[in-house]
Amino acid sequence: MFDLASLNIKARTGVYATGKERVVKILETALDILITEGMSAVTLREIARRMGIRVGAIQHYYSSREDLIVDVLEGVLNSYEEFFDSSGAASQASPEERLRAFICAILDDIHTMKTTRLFPELWALANHDANVARMLDAIYIRSRSRVTRMIAEINPALDPRTRESLALFLTASLEGTTPFAGHGKVWGAEMDRIKAIACDSLLAMVRAAQPDPNPDPNWRPPTLLGAEAYRRLTQNGD
Repeated sequence: MFDLASLNIKARTGVYATGKERVVKILETALDILITEGMSAVTLREIARRMGIRVGAIQHYYSSREDLIVDVLEGVLNSYEEFFDSSGAASQASPEERLRAFICAILDDIHTMKTTRLFPELWALANHDANVARMLDAIYIRSRSRVTRMIAEINPALDPRTRESLALFLTASLEGTTPFAGHGKVWGAEMDRIKAIACDSLLAMVRAAQPDPNPDPNWRPPTLLGAEAYRRLTQNGD
């Protein structure tokens, strides 16, 4: 099973360069609170209490809860970028084998406590916070870009819109198991069976899909990101 790191913090400022160890501890503590108690429990005061430091020590790096949460989510996004690069079978495997491995890796990750707890919190937050919505969109774009390439190898006759739509349906179907078979959920003990069903049915769907008889050459995948940000994100997925 692929073990997804909780956070991947990338240094960006002078403060990060001189105090990265403290920043990482602050963000890891915030993420732990988010996973165990929910987003509403993530406050500078609670983080300071758990770390045994003064609130002012956190405010040296973060003037607001909102700025801190943005960095937590960026760290999560960075970790998922590594996850998408590392999941799947070896490059010499067939596209079908690689897609099966990817499906199993996603479902294994969904079965962990941190993902089962984290993503429903993010989905709820994205309904009210445009920055979070864009970050989630970026995570899912990276996931789908890998799936779209595998779909193109399995069924090369498909047009781009059909490939992207299949990738969306496939990844959304996997995500949809979270409240039912995620960590501690009532169907969790059936995850191995669910993985087998997902692999067989989703691969059959990809193989059987037909191209759009009248493809729109101007169609582009819907996204909350700007055109340049979307291009960079999908190119980096190679």
